[in-house]
Amino acid sequence: MRDWNPEEYKRLVERTRDPHLRKIMQMEKLYIKERVSGSKTRTFVDAGAGNGRLLQLLSRLANDVVAVEINDKMVEELRKRAKLYKNVTVIRGDVIELDKILAEHGIEPKMPVVLSMLNTLGTAEGDPYEMINGMKKVAKKDGEMIITLFCKYSLKDWGIKMYSNLENLVGKPDLPRCDFEKGVFKTKDSYSSKWWSIEEIADIFRRLEDLISIDWIYPYFYIIHADYTGKGEYMKLGYKGLN
Repeated sequence: MRDWNPEEYKRLVERTRDPHLRKIMQMEKLYIKERVSGSKTRTFVDAGAGNGRLLQLLSRLANDVVAVEINDKMVEELRKRAKLYKNVTVIRGDVIELDKILAEHGIEPKMPVVLSMLNTLGTAEGDPYEMINGMKKVAKKDGEMIITLFCKYSLKDWGIKMYSNLENLVGKPDLPRCDFEKGVFKTKDSYSSKWWSIEEIADIFRRLEDLISIDWIYPYFYIIHADYTGKGEYMKLGYKGLN
């Protein structure tokens, strides 16, 4: 388990001076606000919630929020933040077993909106495809799933510079061990992250059963939006923004 430092995360990520990272986080929030309909009657499930970066926004938008995180230090900070909001529940657990841990806590999400933000799938220590399956089981209950992933083609040009500014959090970049062709970044402290190609996004598209929109609205990341409600504008749209 990585030894995350919540205070460093706040300083280096939430309050980042990197213009691209800052814009990505702003666009994530804007996308959620503009593209999720009927949010006040729905349950938002932040899968890999970290230290609660999105809690303020989600608690305001949603009927209720479930924040799921597996890292102990992040969970501690997450619980501190959650005390500020009456409609937030924090669960320490593995997203791969998302449906089971929600059931164990007696939570029945209402038209769930399952979120995996800021390339969480690329930095997870478990299998990202198993995590996708875990989230999908919940989202398919008349819900939606929104995922943001970093673009492989930006790793060398922007990612290395970004990670160099995050050394106190992730460690010093280990360039000889990075594989830009495969979109793999590594540091000397054993931190690693996956950045995704269009072909890999297409594979995720198939796993989510084609009920999906893929936006590439900023050159550094993708937004993947799967809609299982049967009511959304995303149904069968395909690779929106990639054509």
